[in-house]
Amino acid sequence: MTKRPVILFSAAGFFGVIAVKNRYEIKPDNVKIMGRTLRIDGTTWLGYSASGVSFYTYAREVSVQLQAISESGDPSQTAVIGIVLNDDYDRIRKIAVRRGKAEYPVCVNFSGGAVKVALFKLSEVWNDKVGIVCIYADEDIVPVEPSKRKILFIGDSITAGYGIEVSEGPGMADAYTFRTMDVNPLKNYAGQTARRLGADFTNLCWSGNGVISQYIPPDTDIPDTKDLLPDLYPYTDRTTEQVVRILLSAKGSRRAVLNSDAAPGAKDGLTVFNPADFVPDVIVAALGTNDASFTKGIKRRERLFAERYAAFMMALGRDYPRAVRLIIHGIIESSLTDACRAAAQYAGAYFMEIPPLRPEEGYGGGGHPSYLAHCRMADQLTDEICRRTGWTEEKED
Repeated sequence: MTKRPVILFSAAGFFGVIAVKNRYEIKPDNVKIMGRTLRIDGTTWLGYSASGVSFYTYAREVSVQLQAISESGDPSQTAVIGIVLNDDYDRIRKIAVRRGKAEYPVCVNFSGGAVKVALFKLSEVWNDKVGIVCIYADEDIVPVEPSKRKILFIGDSITAGYGIEVSEGPGMADAYTFRTMDVNPLKNYAGQTARRLGADFTNLCWSGNGVISQYIPPDTDIPDTKDLLPDLYPYTDRTTEQVVRILLSAKGSRRAVLNSDAAPGAKDGLTVFNPADFVPDVIVAALGTNDASFTKGIKRRERLFAERYAAFMMALGRDYPRAVRLIIHGIIESSLTDACRAAAQYAGAYFMEIPPLRPEEGYGGGGHPSYLAHCRMADQLTDEICRRTGWTEEKED
């Protein structure tokens, strides 16, 4: 741990030294690490939506050094970090992370009282990459204690909170222009359900993704089978790791080379996720909406989808034999409802149908569920999980 002074400047110049900030590494002794992350060349790279860190501190000033990789330079793809203080999820402050390394303010706490800090990646795994280099604080930081309850969410754009920060009218989906600032996996059904149940949660989600095909346009009849969720599941974060290791290696970092000691248990040079690192009590799978763009109501394709979905759910059951496994479907797409139900039955899992979007709820960006629709989903899912597990909803203070 290193210390450095915080220096203030007035309009006239040097004002004085007000504090000494300590540098804290991103490790379990200092922070609770949430979601799937990768430690590469001194930086903890955040993976899927809602991955991040949380800690308590009495510090009067806290900042974070972030490192970002922008593949396209497109502002709409910018990695976004959300800052949550004292569990106030109604006031999430967002940071659009610029390329390279930079320090960003997290909070100023003039009272010196205890503060709970959480930093979440709000943007998705396929957007710009972002990692946490370190935390700076003028008092010690200690990790938030883990919850006894854990939920794994697996899904597509709905699970990622795509477009939830936007309010649109019906028929406006084609006019929407995507921005990472409109995504929020903390406000959607997954984030809400986890908080209401007092559970830690991990997301494995990717917009447009599916079981046998990613989303394809209506005039296309060939499935898009690249980076499907069942193929990504065994890796900690295949997409981010490929980009980070290749780029850093090209810049001369020996510790970022594929198949190095920095990737224990590597498969094809990339880190395989250890299921013991996060053992969920409940697994919620919300796939099929994008597969429907390929199945198109064709029965043999629907049967193939059901078979592959069931196989994926059984694989999850082998990794987590004590977990309650639940497939949900229906909020946007309903042609695969029967196939999802069949997959759940064959895999020994449960199925829950979500009623479709209601006009009075409005729409999020690109025709996705609005915040109100996500609230309804969270209500239904929370009740279903409580019924299947015997849990009770945690009451707010």
